[in-house]
Amino acid sequence: MRLVTLLASVIITCTGCNCTKKNIAGSTEKETELTMKQEQQNPVFEYDASSRGFYRKIVLDNKELRVTSKRDDMGEPTVIKLSDQEWNAILANFKKVDLKAVPELKAPTEKRFYDGAAMANFTIQTKDGTYTAPTFDHGFPPAAIEKIVNKLNELADKK
Repeated sequence: MRLVTLLASVIITCTGCNCTKKNIAGSTEKETELTMKQEQQNPVFEYDASSRGFYRKIVLDNKELRVTSKRDDMGEPTVIKLSDQEWNAILANFKKVDLKAVPELKAPTEKRFYDGAAMANFTIQTKDGTYTAPTFDHGFPPAAIEKIVNKLNELADKK
């Protein structure tokens, strides 16, 4: 009888404890959930530019910049970790962008029509949707997204 009572009290004590559970990585469930929410809320920026002799693809996702310079799948992207300052600068410019207006942006130049510049595309993915700007000239983005695009290219050139 003592054994049953002891066993029952141990089970009740262990299961009734309000301590936070740790997952395999060592963080609490709440920390993991918060990190996952932040990752889902962070926008993903994708920029690609190409011409006959030039190719560049830049993907910025949660402080990680992946730059590819080869068209084929064999080109392993160069990964660049952004500092908090660089990431926050991009987010500050992102907050100024009217996402609903991005698909309506007008390219300031048309050099891509006669091989004067590479064609460029820019997409922003958020939890609310995907916003793609019309094609524009590499190096000459529309004013609304200019600071973000130029910063992405500046960071990619540092590699």
